[in-house]
Amino acid sequence: MTDQRRILDQAGRLIDAIGQPEFPTALREAINALAPIDSFIVLAYHARRTPVILHDGLRPEERQVFDEHYLSGAYLLSPFYQACMGGTEPGFHLISEIAPDGFYESEFCKVYYAPSAIVDEGGYTLPHGSGSAILVPIGRVMIENPFAAEEATRMRDFLPVLAAAVRRHWPPGTPPRDVEDVAQPTIREHLQAAFEGFGTTVLTERERDVALLMLRGHSSKSAARRLDISPDTERVHRRNIYEKLGISSQAELCSLFFEALAEEPGGEPADPLASLLARRAASS
Repeated sequence: MTDQRRILDQAGRLIDAIGQPEFPTALREAINALAPIDSFIVLAYHARRTPVILHDGLRPEERQVFDEHYLSGAYLLSPFYQACMGGTEPGFHLISEIAPDGFYESEFCKVYYAPSAIVDEGGYTLPHGSGSAILVPIGRVMIENPFAAEEATRMRDFLPVLAAAVRRHWPPGTPPRDVEDVAQPTIREHLQAAFEGFGTTVLTERERDVALLMLRGHSSKSAARRLDISPDTERVHRRNIYEKLGISSQAELCSLFFEALAEEPGGEPADPLASLLARRAASS
């Protein structure tokens, strides 16, 4: 069977599986016909909740890292989460195309991606109603080669079929089929509120902008371009952040971020970073 015939055959099976329990399996097989993969999961994102797993096809080694880090708050720094929630058009993206220039040296990458042993990753980002999106991330872990250009092209060419099928199987604005959102509302609301409040009473607005870009893996030059300031000005903000927080590296900033997310929710508006620093000062 030729590659084109195999792709068309799997596309037909995907369409036939809409509304059926076997749809996620048909989705994976359709993607695998475009390019071999060995890591697969389907996530629903919403601006005010933790990610909902629509289908879990991760390997056990990946699943442990996913539970311990990603769902505990690391998803807030993910390039795919940022792409999904940033209002981008539906598309297929390789992580190398959407990640900040310093992503592979960032603490987020070291904490989440390195332990996952991911060789390469791509993802379908699909807007799914107001404030919502579906992400279909695919990866290579056991497969040693990154995605080739022709494979990425096939992924993009398949987007209209995949997006339509996903939209029909998981209609926007309705609860996902056969999926229980196990995250407590208070937990998911706390995570989002903690992210939105992080540093608001400790850092200036511009310093907070710089800090969040640092956490996502932006270099000084990249952050400066994003904020329309000079690299020298960005570095001044970075020094001020370190001085105010009593740290000396991006790694320490990342540790503070994840430790702050775990702070008990307080009154509104809440800044978990301020609560963390106050607790540390009281115990010293």
